[in-house]
Amino acid sequence: MGRIREISCAEAEDRISPYIDGTLAIEDMEGFIHHVRHCRHCYEDLETDFFIYYTLDLMDKTRVMDNSDVGLVLRHDLLRHENAYRQYQRRRRIFGALVGAAELLLAFMLLMEQVGSRDLPFFSQITAWVMSLF
Repeated sequence: MGRIREISCAEAEDRISPYIDGTLAIEDMEGFIHHVRHCRHCYEDLETDFFIYYTLDLMDKTRVMDNSDVGLVLRHDLLRHENAYRQYQRRRRIFGALVGAAELLLAFMLLMEQVGSRDLPFFSQITAWVMSLF
């Protein structure tokens, strides 16, 4: 995953509402979650806003939530977003590896074409087949 970009309390506070309403960009998720997990003040701000949001949402559904429920729901929500971010990062790494492999294959094919693959008919056939894909 690499190094987590540290964010300030002001940046974390600006991301609380987008986090709660589900509009925080996936690229901003890791830094935000890391910050609120390590900054008690920002976590408390998030917990307060989260409590207000979900209490109002649940009032529409006529279910009452006590403070201990909100903490549990928030911890679960943070974990869910962390997992989503990890999955996003894995997909990016896999895609990058596939692109890199395709670039290596193309470079190899071009090299074989330049060297002259008359002596290596197998590689000539592979090169022709791959080039037909493009």
